[in-house]
Amino acid sequence: MRALQQISKNQPVTFNKIEKLNLLSQTNSNLFLVKVLYSPLNPSDFGYIAGVYGRKIFDKFPKSLGFEGSGYIEKAPEKFKNLEGQKVSFCCNYEDEK
Repeated sequence: MRALQQISKNQPVTFNKIEKLNLLSQTNSNLFLVKVLYSPLNPSDFGYIAGVYGRKIFDKFPKSLGFEGSGYIEKAPEKFKNLEGQKVSFCCNYEDEK
């Protein structure tokens, strides 16, 4: 997987190769695995990079850029298996740590 990332605060954004995450081993049966084909950079992402836009959770590094995208569903929960292979768009939502 490749992504635009900011490695640490006040550092430039670089295009990095990232180890493939083993999300399929997670026990949460409500997860969808989406093969992302496109993820745009929006004007608000530049505020995110500068640290002036977003919540406290965005101060964690490294961080990947892009909050929405499109791709294909590779793996779906059992009750949604009929959606595998479908093209989808999505938007990310981060939860604050407790």
